[in-house]
Amino acid sequence: MTLEPVTNFIHVQKRFWYIQCSVRVVVPGEQPQTYPMDAKKRGFNGAHSKIMELGKWKGMVLKGSMSDVLDKYMVYEDDAGKQLYPFMNDMNEIVLRYSCDGGHTATFFDGYNGIPPFAGDVRRIFKYEYIGQGLDKDDDPEITYL
Repeated sequence: MTLEPVTNFIHVQKRFWYIQCSVRVVVPGEQPQTYPMDAKKRGFNGAHSKIMELGKWKGMVLKGSMSDVLDKYMVYEDDAGKQLYPFMNDMNEIVLRYSCDGGHTATFFDGYNGIPPFAGDVRRIFKYEYIGQGLDKDDDPEITYL
């Protein structure tokens, strides 16, 4: 059985709609902070709302990924923070697997459909990085997508 990388992420999103989403904010000199999102608020709009709801990062400018906005590339990771990538198997089923080359080749095929059971709780990550200070340190964070 072979596994091919998935390039149509709309199918990935439909297949794994139930996976918990989280927001991760990375600020230099601090540990990355990850927060689970409300199950009813998904996608980049939900991630943006979560950042505003938390009320941290006042006055900062954060950069999110345009691929999150367009649902072109999705980042999934396991309990240990190791990334999983979408692949299509011979039965045209989308599965998540580990990869050592950025999602071009699955590290192995374990015979499981969907998500390997040893991956634990898998989540989709919306990552935001600090890129500067805004004009007013008391304003909500400014979020840009590149």
